Amino acid sequence: MSAIISGLVGGAVAAALCLVAERRRRPVDVDRAGWRSLQPGRLMVTTIVECCAMAALPIYILGTGGSTRPDVETQNLFAVLLAIGFACAAGYTSWAAYGQDVSWDNRMLRVRGAFGPTKTRRLENVVAIAIGDWSGLYRVSFNDGSTVRFSSQLRGARELSSLITDLMTEPRRKRP
Repeated sequence: MSAIISGLVGGAVAAALCLVAERRRRPVDVDRAGWRSLQPGRLMVTTIVECCAMAALPIYILGTGGSTRPDVETQNLFAVLLAIGFACAAGYTSWAAYGQDVSWDNRMLRVRGAFGPTKTRRLENVVAIAIGDWSGLYRVSFNDGSTVRFSSQLRGARELSSLITDLMTEPRRKRP
C-alpha cells in the first residue's frame, strides 16, 4: 500500500474516532456537596496524547541520526519545526484541559487557577456569555467587569452554558 493511501486510511480512522468521542459525551457527575466540575473529555485527552506522539516521532528520527537524504539540513530543520509545533499544540491543549478547575452549583461559579487563588462568583451576576469564533472558548462576563474563560471542548461546558443562559433569561426575582 502506498504512503498516500496509508495516510488517508489513518486520517479517516482518526476522524471516525474523534467523531465517536465527540458524540459519546456524558454529563458531568455531581459531588457530595452538589458541585459539578468541567472535565477534559476523550477528545481533549486523545488530542494531547496524539500531539505528544507526533512530537516524539521527529525527535526520535533526529536522535537516531536524522535524514540520510542529500538535503539533510532542510529535512532536519523541518523535523525540528514539526516537533516544536506538535509540542506547543500538546502544551496548549493540556493547559486548556487542566490549567484551571471550573466548578458550579445552581447558584455559584468557582474557579481555581493552577497558580492563582480560588474565585467564587454568583451566577446571577452574569451579564453575558459568548463563545469565541476562532478560539472555541466560552467567555462569561460578570457585572463587575471580570470574566471567566473555559474551553467549549471540556465535558460539562454545554451544561454550564445552558444553565447560565437560562439564569440570564429568567426574570429577576426581588428578594425581601
